[in-house]
Amino acid sequence: MKQTLIHAIAVIMIGSMLFAGCKKDESAPQNSFKYHDKESLIGNAFAGNLGEVSAGSYGYYVFFLENTLTVHYTNSGPGEITGIGDYMMIAMASSDSTGLKPGEYTYSSNEVSFNPNTFGYESGLLIDYDSSTGYYAGILLFNDGKINVTKSGDEYTFNFSISTTVNSTITGYYKGKIALYAFNTGKKSGVINPFALHSIN
Repeated sequence: MKQTLIHAIAVIMIGSMLFAGCKKDESAPQNSFKYHDKESLIGNAFAGNLGEVSAGSYGYYVFFLENTLTVHYTNSGPGEITGIGDYMMIAMASSDSTGLKPGEYTYSSNEVSFNPNTFGYESGLLIDYDSSTGYYAGILLFNDGKINVTKSGDEYTFNFSISTTVNSTITGYYKGKIALYAFNTGKKSGVINPFALHSIN
C-alpha cells in the first residue's frame, strides 16, 4: 500500500513538472516572424535613428534579420550584411527623439506627414535576400496592420501582425535589446533601406 502511494505521488509530481514545462514553453514564443508557410528565426535586430522627420515626430528604421544573415559592425555601428535569408525592415515614427516610445503603432502610407505611432511608409520583407548579389526571391510590401511595442529596462518586446499587398499576413514576436544607431541614409552601407522610394529624413 505504502509503495503504491509513493508511486502515485511520484507520477503526480512528474506530471506536474511536465505540465509546468509545457506552460513555460507556451508563454515564451521564439523571436521570429512568419509569412505564408514559413517561420524565420530572428538572429539580428537593431534600429537606425533618422532624426526628426516632421514636427514632433522622429523616424526609425527597425531591422529584423533571419539568423542566416550576419551583420558586420564597423566603428561601433552596423555595416556589411553577409549571407542569404529573410530581411525585414520597418520604418516607424515615434514622438520620442531618443528611441521608440512604447505603444501601439498602426500602418500609414502617408509619405508627407509622419505621425507618431505609425509605421510602414518605406517598409517591407525581402524573401531569401542574397547579400552577395543584392537579389532576392520575392518581396512583401505592407498595406495595413499593427505593431505593439513594450519596454522593460533596456529590453523591448514587439508583437506584430502586418498585412501585405498580396493579401497575406506577416506575424511576429521579438523580445530583446534593440541597439540604436544614428543613420546617414545618404551613405552607402549594407543596411541602407532597400524599400525606399522617397527619403524620409
